[in-house]
Amino acid sequence: MAEKPRTTSLPENGLKFSVKVLLIGAGHVGSMLLRLFQNDPTIKISGVVDINPNAPGMLLAQQLGLPTTCDYRRFIRDEALDLVINVTGNGDVQQELIREKPLRTEILGGISARFIWTLLDEYKKKEILEDRFSLMLRELERHAAGEFVIGKTEKMREVANLIAKVASTPTTVLIRGESGTGKEVVARMIHKSSPWRDKPLVTVNCTAFSPTLIESELFGYRKGAFTGAASDRIGLLEMAHNGTVFLDEIGDMPIEMQTKLLRFLQSGEIRAVGDVTNKKVQVRIIAATTRKLEEAIANGAFRADLFYRWSAFTIPLPPLRERRDDVGVLAYYFLKSAQAKVNKRVTPEFFLAHVFSPHFRLIRRMLCMLEPILSLK
Repeated sequence: MAEKPRTTSLPENGLKFSVKVLLIGAGHVGSMLLRLFQNDPTIKISGVVDINPNAPGMLLAQQLGLPTTCDYRRFIRDEALDLVINVTGNGDVQQELIREKPLRTEILGGISARFIWTLLDEYKKKEILEDRFSLMLRELERHAAGEFVIGKTEKMREVANLIAKVASTPTTVLIRGESGTGKEVVARMIHKSSPWRDKPLVTVNCTAFSPTLIESELFGYRKGAFTGAASDRIGLLEMAHNGTVFLDEIGDMPIEMQTKLLRFLQSGEIRAVGDVTNKKVQVRIIAATTRKLEEAIANGAFRADLFYRWSAFTIPLPPLRERRDDVGVLAYYFLKSAQAKVNKRVTPEFFLAHVFSPHFRLIRRMLCMLEPILSLK
């Protein structure tokens, strides 16, 4: 009897088909392929096979409710099987599969199967790896969020209210305050309280780049755009797509770069250095400065239109000398962190004998210096 031809249907939205796959080999490569296949509605996994029942792919298959076995013969004679992917690298197993498979079933062998993972689109790889580590990243972020200590004073309650008010909006924010008042911590708190908390937060120190370098860092560049540009590179704004960019020390940004940044804020479009086309990105911008921008505007060092664009929502941070009642709260928080690291209890008397500073950053620094003392106590 002649083999019936395989059929496909062409609905309005395009070609619709499904492939029944048997995966043999559930080690690293096999488990990665399984992670890729599980989200594809056109692929049906008939079973996962490995002689090691504790192989990562076997455990994953069990979590997904897929059939598993140590003997491929349970599945290989299935006439509906379209494809066998063998990633064991065992030539004898490959020959047995060729002999025992149904006539219409295709086999993808060891080296070829490994190329599937090697040649995957980079975006697909990124998605798979992000899924794998998302729980760990959320746990790290949960601990990082605990670094923000509001304090008890009226000024810090006002800061907390401003954070709560702006966090859920895409509004551009300007954080102003002296060095060491916690501007980056506030920026992180805004991001972590926003709807974009699961997206990237990219921090850029505007004083760390030369006027020519900061453009390529923010907007990216194309191969050959300048000496040393050996390949395309995406910029930090595109890297933070759907997330947040924190521009620290915005008052030190070169004036020519301010013009390009203002154009981005108005249009939402970026153009890589050496490119001729624009690209749309969605990014929430938070900026911070220690400078008096009004004076910088008067001196021609800062654009007035960029300042007015940012100053629509400003969070002023008071120095610790203006909220001395919070010194104890901050010191206690950092002290508890130091105690937890060295697993030692510290009395108030011991603490007061070694640490006091009316400055947020110095309190943290002093308590870091205190950790070796605690470990010997």
